[in-house]
Amino acid sequence: MKNYLLFSLMLLSIACISQDFSFIDTAICPPYEAKSINCSNTSPAFVNRYNDETMNQNLVIKPGKTLIIKSTVKFQKDCKIVVEPGAKLILDGCRLTNSDCGNNMWKGIEVQGNKNLRQYPETNQGVVEIINGGTIENAVAAIRTLNSGDAHPLDFTGGIIKANRAIFKNNYSGIYFATYHNHLSNGSLTGNISYIQNCTFEINLY
Repeated sequence: MKNYLLFSLMLLSIACISQDFSFIDTAICPPYEAKSINCSNTSPAFVNRYNDETMNQNLVIKPGKTLIIKSTVKFQKDCKIVVEPGAKLILDGCRLTNSDCGNNMWKGIEVQGNKNLRQYPETNQGVVEIINGGTIENAVAAIRTLNSGDAHPLDFTGGIIKANRAIFKNNYSGIYFATYHNHLSNGSLTGNISYIQNCTFEINLY
């Protein structure tokens, strides 16, 4: 059974990623009064979100877990989403942006992989999928395929990006693919299975 965590405008019964993280109900400057949702492999979570959410720490999606975001989530300065190898993030018509505090940019999404493994099966790598007008805005790097927190960030290349009708708005960098060589089972090289289709990249700060 797959494990899902959804952000949406409905009351949903879901199984969470196995990690604690904090939701901030109001977009105010620090200090925060955080509401935590404690997730495990076996405990379902009930998430009822009618307003924008603001995150004050990194959101890490662990291997074997899928996170679906359908609403607006705002990130404080220096916060990011990390999709670890074997994890999946689906942005379904949502909006990921910076917080209302100080107009500071957030760090964006890191989709990590394993440079030595193939992209088939996809579970070898982290996956980000954007559909239905999902939007990433005001990020230093909207999506990149590496691990900036490791001494050898390029050991974590191979992450998969599937973007169809996505919107990238006012980011310093839209999509960055670090060097990676996908290969077949016989060792011969083949193309990266990521795709960017019918997407919009725009800057309208002026």
